[in-house]
Amino acid sequence: MQIIKNEIKEAGIDIDSNKTTYFLTDSLETFKNETSSFIFIPFKEAIKKYPDIIEKYTWKLVDKDKDDITKKVYEETQGGYFIWLKEGHKEFLPLQACFYIKSSLYEQKVHNLIILEDNAELHIINGCLSSSSSSDSTHYGITEIYVGKNSFLSYTMVHNWNETTEVRPRTGVKVNDGGKYVSNYIAFKDTKIVQSYPTVYLNKNSFASLNSIIYAKSGSVYDLGGRAILLGENARADINSRSVCDGGTVIARADISAEADNTFGHIECSSIMLGHIECSSIMLDDKGKVHTIPELRTNKKNVTLSHEAMIGKIAESEIYYLMSRGFTESEAISLIVKGFLNIKIEGLPDVINKNIEEILTLLESKNAL
Repeated sequence: MQIIKNEIKEAGIDIDSNKTTYFLTDSLETFKNETSSFIFIPFKEAIKKYPDIIEKYTWKLVDKDKDDITKKVYEETQGGYFIWLKEGHKEFLPLQACFYIKSSLYEQKVHNLIILEDNAELHIINGCLSSSSSSDSTHYGITEIYVGKNSFLSYTMVHNWNETTEVRPRTGVKVNDGGKYVSNYIAFKDTKIVQSYPTVYLNKNSFASLNSIIYAKSGSVYDLGGRAILLGENARADINSRSVCDGGTVIARADISAEADNTFGHIECSSIMLGHIECSSIMLDDKGKVHTIPELRTNKKNVTLSHEAMIGKIAESEIYYLMSRGFTESEAISLIVKGFLNIKIEGLPDVINKNIEEILTLLESKNAL
């Protein structure tokens, strides 16, 4: 049991803490929490208890016929959670959800539905991993997220799959007027392939920040990114990718589309839809591959869209400087990599940023970085 706890902790989940936690092992679920203003229960239970809500919100942001993965989950959902925050309710202590694959040759198919009504706030940490004894398994996850007017959701994913696991999530997010959505994806272990491209729809005065922090070792393929569609005036989106390529393959995709004019008929108010894409990578191995694909599109006049991409290597002068201070070459490289990956994400609660920093420190101590 202690080994399992340690593996789970590397995925950002502390099952001994007082945080509310949903746990799925293969298809076996443990958890339940329900109050008048806050509902956090297994998705399969929500289908029975709240059929009208499930009918209204599921398979609306993700097309069930999109590909073979969505079809598989639609035909057989083995797990997943349902979160419903009522209007004005705020949960400051992060919720935890852990998806764990124990068996070999296993297909884990889950569906998550998250609904924040207006003026609500929620923070979620998803830790996903497969057992070291598991081999050739897959994780298919559908997640649909609705952020109400003036609500805020931070959604942090820490993936700790093993080198034989395939991971293919499909995610859709709708952010209503004045809402804010911050997504963080963190992965540092060998993984066969992770392929994810969530789409976020942003209404008037809303904001989304999609961040990924990746360490790609030899044999790993990370095909990641996100798409933001700016539907309302003054909608804003940031898509940020930081990756370290250590023999693996990193494909960083980012697409921002502005689909609304900046003015709305009132002379005193001028709105600009802002989008910014930042993709940075460090190459540590000549055998690795990094491919950045930023896309910006609009047919409107006054929008501001920008992107920048950088692929480079660690400066030798930085390594020599640290070595002159008493560090070995490997220690110097590890410090530089950790500093590159350990970014403080603006707007996140300190507890989330601290959690990210703790994961980096833990992995560094295990020589994972």
